Amino acid sequence: MDITTFHRQDRQRLLHFVARHPLQHTHLDWEPMSKWINDPSNLVLLAWENHHLEGLMAFSPPHEGTTWLRLLALPLDQQQAAMRALWEAAQTHLRPQVQLASALVTRAWIEPLLQQLGFRHQDTVINLTLDLQHATLPPPGQQVRVRHVRWGEHQRVLGIDHAAFAPIWQMRSSELREAGQRASGYTVAVAGRHLVGYQLSMGYATSMHLSRLATLPEWQGQGVGACLVGHLVQQARNANVEFITVNTQLSNVASRRLYERLGFTRDELDLPIYGLHLQA
Repeated sequence: MDITTFHRQDRQRLLHFVARHPLQHTHLDWEPMSKWINDPSNLVLLAWENHHLEGLMAFSPPHEGTTWLRLLALPLDQQQAAMRALWEAAQTHLRPQVQLASALVTRAWIEPLLQQLGFRHQDTVINLTLDLQHATLPPPGQQVRVRHVRWGEHQRVLGIDHAAFAPIWQMRSSELREAGQRASGYTVAVAGRHLVGYQLSMGYATSMHLSRLATLPEWQGQGVGACLVGHLVQQARNANVEFITVNTQLSNVASRRLYERLGFTRDELDLPIYGLHLQA
C-alpha cells in the first residue's frame, strides 16, 4: 500500500471516494470538506493499492501544538493495516509542530483502531437539550448587556475564544468566520466598552444548537454565560423554536452546572475523545 499526500489533481477522486465509501469517520467540522480540502495547511494522506484509492486520513492544521483527526476512510478488508500505514506516514508530517493528536469518536468502529495505535481515552463530549416549555430564564444581567456582534469585532471575539478554551478546543480565525457567516444567532456580552463573552448558534426547523459559548476567564462565574443563553432562549421562543441543544465536555464542570441550572438535561449521545502525545 502506497501513501501519498493530497494534490489538487486528486480532488474529484477524493470527493467521489468519500461520497460512496461506507466506512468513514468525519470530525464535527465548522467548514464543509469540499472547502477545507483545498487548504494546504490541512494534512491529507491517501492510501493507494494498484493505483486505486483505498483509504485516506486527514488532520486539521496544527494549532498551539495540537491537531484533530478530521477525516478517515479505510478499505473494508484491510482496516488495521491501512490505519497503521496512514498513521505512520502522518506522524512524520505532524511531529515538527504537533505534540497532541486528538480524535472525536463519531463512529464505534474507529475506537479499537485508535487504541491499537496507542491513543487513550481523554474525555467525553456530552449532549444536553433544553425544552423551551420548561426553560428557567436567569434574571437580567446587572453588569453586562447582550447585543449582536458588529462588523470589525472578529479579532476581539476570537481573543475571547482563545482566552476561554485550551488550545485543542480553540477556533481558528477561518473557522470562526465560517461559523459566524452561517450562524442564526451571534451575540456578544458587553461590559462598558469591553466584550467579555460571546455565543454562536445554528438554527434548524424546530431547534437551535448552541455551537459556542465563551466568557473571558476574569468574568467567569459572574453570570455572563447565563445572560447570553437567556438572550438566546428569548430569540428561540420568538422564532417558535421548541428545543435548544448544546455540547460540552464531561470534565467541564462549570459549563455543565450552568446548563443544568438553566434546565438543560443530558441525553445519551456521548462521543468519546481519544488523544495521543507524540514523541519529539
